[in-house]
Formats: sequence, C-alpha cells, structure tokens
Amino acid sequence: MFDTVRMRLADIHIEKETFRNIGNVKTTTYYDSETGVLNDRYILKHEEFPYIVYYSNTKSLIIQLSIPKFLYGENISVINKGDIKSFWERFEQRLKVLLGIVVERSKWIVQRVDVCWNFKVGNKVSDYIKYLGTKRLPYKSTNCINQSETVIYKNKSSRIMFYDKQKECKVNKQPEDIISRAEGVLRMEISPSYKNIQEIYSDRKAIDVLTVNFFKLITQRVLEQISFSESRLNIMNLSYDWLLNRKINRVESIIGFNAIRNFIGDTMTKEIYGSTYYARKKWVDEIGFLEFNQLSDLVIDYCSLE
Repeated sequence: MFDTVRMRLADIHIEKETFRNIGNVKTTTYYDSETGVLNDRYILKHEEFPYIVYYSNTKSLIIQLSIPKFLYGENISVINKGDIKSFWERFEQRLKVLLGIVVERSKWIVQRVDVCWNFKVGNKVSDYIKYLGTKRLPYKSTNCINQSETVIYKNKSSRIMFYDKQKECKVNKQPEDIISRAEGVLRMEISPSYKNIQEIYSDRKAIDVLTVNFFKLITQRVLEQISFSESRLNIMNLSYDWLLNRKINRVESIIGFNAIRNFIGDTMTKEIYGSTYYARKKWVDEIGFLEFNQLSDLVIDYCSLE
C-alpha cells in the first residue's frame, strides 16, 4: 500500500544531550530569518530512520522512512492493514529508545507519502510499460525512460510512475531472492500532491492517511484514467478505393480525432470534445480498421488488504 512516508511532529521538546549521545548527527546553528532567534538543526541518519531532522527553535521533528523497509528490510513486499498496525508499534518503540519521546499517533502530520502496488503481469511487464508510454493523463507530462523500463506522469506537485520492479532490483544490486520475487512485477508508485492529500483529509493526520481507505481513494483516481481495453484506428489499413467512397471531411475528422486520442488519451479527449466525443468514436468504430489492445486492465484486490 505504502512505501516512503515523511511525517512531521510539532511542539516536541528533545534535549540537546539526546543528540550529543547519538552518533552520526550533523548539527547546524543559525539565526532564523523570520524570528531572528538562534536555532539549532540536528540531522540524523540512522539505520532504521534514514532521515531525521529536529529544529530546536520551533521544536519540530521530521522523519522520513520506507515503511516496508522499516518492517522487512526491503520494499518488494506490499503491506496491508495489519502491517500498518505493526509499523506504528515498532515506530513508537524505536523512537522511545532513540530519542526518548512518547507521543500520540494523532500528532503526526503527513508531508509526503508514496502509495504503491505490485501488479503481477508475468512476461508482459515490457508490453504494459510500452503501452503506458503512449498514454497522456490530464495536467501531467509523460516521460519514458529506456522505453520498456519506466513511465512517469508528472507535474510540479505530483507524480505517477510505472516501472519494471525486477530491473530496478537488479540495478540496485538487491539479493537474489528479492530479484526473484520481483519477476513479472509491474510496480505502480503514486506521489500525491499536498493538495491531493488535503482534499481527502484536510488535517493530513498520519493515522488517517496511512489507511486502506486513503490508499483506495488515491489508486482508484489513477486507475480510472488508464484503460487497456481501448481500440485504435490503424490508418495504415485505409485504402485509396475506400477513401474515394467516403466524404473527405468525415475522413479528416476521423483521422484527426484518432490522432488526438492517441496523443492525449481518452480522458483529456473527452474534455476537449464534450458530447461530440461519442459521435466521433462511433465513426471510428464503424470503419472496421481497428486494432484492439490485448492487455488486461490493472486491478487491485482491496479486500486482500483488510
């Protein structure tokens, strides 16, 4: 369900001696530009917490970590509702040992969260990625990396990524058992924007965000924009004789519509054409020179997460 999460805790006092007693701590002292007050910033890299920052002036603590790596030492595992419960218990216990703090879970606020899922598609991982590379999602640019390895849809505040998990594991030199488990896995990772998170939970409390409900709402929004059951007009099959027996203005409309749909996808095409979209699609369907995609839609079994 989730991979990397960054959480912030406000108004928490941690003694300086606590950081002095911990190894691998980088301390920076500076004047706050807004308040003019002297501030100490402590940056800590720990085996279980790769990123910890504490500001003495504002008494704010920021922690970023990968939930599956924190629990299992790898991020090929898809965590479920029970794992989230285990995460909180382990997280609180480790923080108590490391920083000597005990806080209510409801105090943690999410600054960033990566929603993820492993689709097991066998030997069709490359086929899916190549097809996804032709899609255009509303208000996002499409970026393809090495053709059949990664597709990224992004804007300034959010990102959706599909990639070959096994290839990624090999590049990162993961153990052989992890590489084997990643075979045939099409990985989806969604980094929703601050606004996306706030639309669902206005206060962005981690106890609400790190739930099956939030995961379901975010992933449904994405998967609704991606269909693998579309048909496309193959204009290479249009003949000169066929053209002579058709009204050229309708042919131009059909080819133009098909080109736009191929370029920006169905969702944005519907926005542009409005009700006319269905009439144009009917014209394309009536031609008969269609290519049908053979890939199945990507589906998540949400019941398996409970």
